[in-house]
Amino acid sequence: MKSLVNRSAIFGAAAALMVGLATTAAAQQTTTTDTTRRTTRSSTSVTSSQRIRVRKDTYSSEASGAIATPNADSLRADSIANAERMRQDSINAANAAAERARQDSIAAVAA
Repeated sequence: MKSLVNRSAIFGAAAALMVGLATTAAAQQTTTTDTTRRTTRSSTSVTSSQRIRVRKDTYSSEASGAIATPNADSLRADSIANAERMRQDSINAANAAAERARQDSIAAVAA
């Protein structure tokens, strides 16, 4: 009799688990309609055989493949500006943390 009760409890728990999994799986299924967003600009469809002609600028040295190298002074100025920005950010973060601590201590005293 005891094993019959245990067996029915096990089957009941298994059935409840299966029903729970089935409802979760049903909730995760998407609709069968196509939900992809498509935008059209004109009535004709664009295919890969339609190309837009691009003319390279022949007056620039970069068009011929030359790479512009940055000036050493500008790199130094950028790194100095970045260091100053990081310093100001850390000061602001420390001030904000101190202000939060001050407000928390005031709230603790008031409570």
